Amino acid sequence: MAGNKWTETEPGGASKVFTTKAGVWSRAVNIVDMNGPDGKSKIGQLHPLIPDSAKKGDTGRGESEELGVNFNWTVN
Repeated sequence: MAGNKWTETEPGGASKVFTTKAGVWSRAVNIVDMNGPDGKSKIGQLHPLIPDSAKKGDTGRGESEELGVNFNWTVN
């Protein structure tokens, strides 16, 4: 499924939010589930986010399933 890939970067290459840095996503309403490269293991969640209409500067909240961290996200 081309187009449903995600990548994550942290300042300085840190891994304070995620240890997995890429995978595939799936969407339900305005919530995006971030899954590992296998498409099955849940890595985290972003909300509110609608990928089809997201633009640079959009922001929201998220949770990391890997490290139990809540965070704010921004579309780059």
